[in-house]
Amino acid sequence: MRTTFAKCVIAGFCAAALCAAGPAAAAETAWGAISVDLSATSVDAAYGIGGGDTEAEAVENGQKFCAKSGGASCKSVVSYQRCGAFATNGHDGGWGKAPTKKEAEASAMHACEKGDCQLLVADCN
Repeated sequence: MRTTFAKCVIAGFCAAALCAAGPAAAAETAWGAISVDLSATSVDAAYGIGGGDTEAEAVENGQKFCAKSGGASCKSVVSYQRCGAFATNGHDGGWGKAPTKKEAEASAMHACEKGDCQLLVADCN
């Protein structure tokens, strides 16, 4: 369910017409941002992906969608113009941004620095 929700929020708002457009909607935004409920102590924390024409707009949308997904204490963990990712083990976390999703995911896993970290979310514009 979170995967479906995340696809809807990539463009910064969840209109049915944009969800049907899929990946093309992501390319319409200049910035992306990932917000995560950092108070969660599990690897399945609430998160939100926001997009916007500016970094501030993307962060604001990410925060909004994180709260809507049940986050009690959402914080923006990474903003990006290409790809971003966040990994966690429920206690420690790491983020990454890079030109490709694979590179952003690897960067987040490396930044988490714990062997038991798992990728929570990754997104590209």
